[in-house]
Amino acid sequence: MSMTRCGLAVWRSWCCIIRDIQRGPVVFFFDVKDEHRSYRVLIANMPSILDETKLTGMPTYPNVGKDYAHTFDVMKKLSFDIWVSSHAGQFGLHAKRKPGDGYRPEAFIDRRGYDRRSMI
Repeated sequence: MSMTRCGLAVWRSWCCIIRDIQRGPVVFFFDVKDEHRSYRVLIANMPSILDETKLTGMPTYPNVGKDYAHTFDVMKKLSFDIWVSSHAGQFGLHAKRKPGDGYRPEAFIDRRGYDRRSMI
């Protein structure tokens, strides 16, 4: 776990590597506090499955299906208040926040959206 001070917020972050093809995805958690409350934030690298992946097994990766199942199982159990991803479209950034919008962290409290994306 690492600790970083950024303005008034102190972020405690740690990395959780979920077993999966290509040794990913990696998710990061950190806690941030504003004047109203604390939030547990998840930055998720959402898993995907390449067209050529055979979940029943491949010669170079016989347990690929089991690893994907494990990844999806772990991801649905993650606990957080806010989530974002490295790709704006994966977490609906442009629908949740428009240029010029004020500070509204609750726009990113979206468990249903995460559950839909993490089960693809």
